[in-house]
Amino acid sequence: MHSVFINGSTVYAATAAGLSVSTDSCKSWTTYTSSNGLASNSVNCVYISGSSIYAGTDSGISYSTNGKSWTTIASSPSTGSLAVLNGTIYAATSKGIYSTSDNGSNWAIYRPNTAIPIVNCVTSYNGKVYAGTLNAGLCVSSDGQNWTKYTTSNGLGNNIVNSVMVYNGTIYAGTLDGLSISTDGGTSWTTYSTPNGFGGKNVSSVGASGSKICASTNNGLAVSLNGGTSWSSYTTTDGLASNTANGVAVDNSTIYVATGSGLSISN
Repeated sequence: MHSVFINGSTVYAATAAGLSVSTDSCKSWTTYTSSNGLASNSVNCVYISGSSIYAGTDSGISYSTNGKSWTTIASSPSTGSLAVLNGTIYAATSKGIYSTSDNGSNWAIYRPNTAIPIVNCVTSYNGKVYAGTLNAGLCVSSDGQNWTKYTTSNGLGNNIVNSVMVYNGTIYAGTLDGLSISTDGGTSWTTYSTPNGFGGKNVSSVGASGSKICASTNNGLAVSLNGGTSWSSYTTTDGLASNTANGVAVDNSTIYVATGSGLSISN
């Protein structure tokens, strides 16, 4: 399983065999594939904006208004993360940051690193877009055209940024070498990793609710109950389906973890 997304009472699980959806607290699932219009059966992410549902796949981006039938709005490239800001869709792809303001009819491309154009993740918050890249750090923009880069020179744990989340104004960047946190817009960072209680240092996803922060890693799930000050690690010995935690979502007191062996849920 690649990632998990929560929207109200609906849970979306992005998998290598399609997009699985549950509306009854994960008791039953319906899976949608290319036969329903998805660009690929290998779904990496889901993003919901209003009544619009977007799925990033290995073969581009698909769009739906009901979650059952899908239309492909970008047939390539591989898309790992999606965000919407002021009506513009931003996609983290293997060829850069793609953006469209007309639902896929026309696309603009930004490549933070032309030598290695891969962008791993993207999110939006308070009028800005945040994009984590492969070897170019974290890029931030308010217009999608002009970008500011934050790298290890600013204290980022690693210039390979796998995931990014902004919660209550704090930036959380999951890197190859731990979770980097900035409270001043990216100017400076504090990084938490295995010496701080993480089971693994490669952070693939971050989720939050209240003072609870969760980071999925290559060796379990790291959880902080005090906003990131201290951490505890949870693995298969605690009930995780696999120590390979690929994605995490937090909904109030419930934690959903997408692992290499399925979805794990903790209340």
